Amino acid sequence: MNNTTSFDHFVDGEYFTEQHCDINNWTYKFEDFCREYDLKGVTLVDKKIELLDSLDSTLNGGKKADPTPSDRAKLKESYENHGIQLDQAPICVTTDLKSANGGTRLHPDVLRALGVKAYCVWIVEFDSILDQIDFENKVNDPDRGIFARQNDISDVEVGVMNFIGAYKDQFNQDISEDELRAKIEEYGGNSLTKTERNNLFKKIMSQHDVDVKPARYKNWTNQTFESWMQSRDFSDTLKDEINDGSFKFYLQNTKNEARWRTHLVEMAKCAKADEPMNIITMTPEPETDGDEDELRKEYYNDKENLCIKLDHIFAYKFKHGCYPSQHKDAVLKFAPSSHAEVKDGKLIDLGDVLERLARKELNKKED
Repeated sequence: MNNTTSFDHFVDGEYFTEQHCDINNWTYKFEDFCREYDLKGVTLVDKKIELLDSLDSTLNGGKKADPTPSDRAKLKESYENHGIQLDQAPICVTTDLKSANGGTRLHPDVLRALGVKAYCVWIVEFDSILDQIDFENKVNDPDRGIFARQNDISDVEVGVMNFIGAYKDQFNQDISEDELRAKIEEYGGNSLTKTERNNLFKKIMSQHDVDVKPARYKNWTNQTFESWMQSRDFSDTLKDEINDGSFKFYLQNTKNEARWRTHLVEMAKCAKADEPMNIITMTPEPETDGDEDELRKEYYNDKENLCIKLDHIFAYKFKHGCYPSQHKDAVLKFAPSSHAEVKDGKLIDLGDVLERLARKELNKKED
């Protein structure tokens, strides 16, 4: 690490003093910086004081364009109010003195406008272009703070698209949907809202030439499935009836509702054995101390309501000779699961499912 003994061409007299010229006075550690932003594949080569005029901030992979006037004004104001604090991170530059972050500080409207001539820099090297892209985007997505300038949607989009392209070049394969979501979270988890991140994911996935491998199966929630049924991608014959409310249906997510499904299974066992059903119930930890009895009463009420619903079901069977889901006019459809099924835009008929299973079984026997 280099130190500086001649201060005249560095000191501006107000913001960057002789104290700032001693690199040992800059206390923020590079290891802490990497830990804060979860940076990997980057090595600190040197720490020194450099003239701003010797640094090149023409390109910054973490930003779509130059910082906005409001960004520049806020950062300049923070220096006016707080000075250049020695516990803040230096500017990171590559070995050819091109900035990897800190481009806003280097803009003529910020440090130079205050008369600052020099600044402390970390000179860094990256293991790969992917590590550099990660670095340049992650450091622009800090927790809110005095010196923070954050990514906007276009910044995150450009950063993610840069990573996708570099990943394809380096490994000759596409990233997955899960990796795309993770990268958007890495570059915009603090800067963007959850809705903005989800919208950006959808925007990137809607591009036909993007190098992202679609997930083999769709992981539905009730909300995402209902949204899909209202979209242009849904083309099933029941679409109009579903969306105008004339087709009444129960949307069942088989990953949920485990508690009462298990309860019904155990109740059926007792009914078949002609035995009463004894229950020992474990309730979850209450959010508020002392509310454990409220949770127990809530369970009891839910259990009694379930029995009332069963009475309605049995009355229906007595009247029609079958359960509601077994009625000859009842419809059973399955949500598309594979990428190809979702792309086809239609619900899946039970008959098609049984036909494919029979064909699969026949193929096994022939093999």
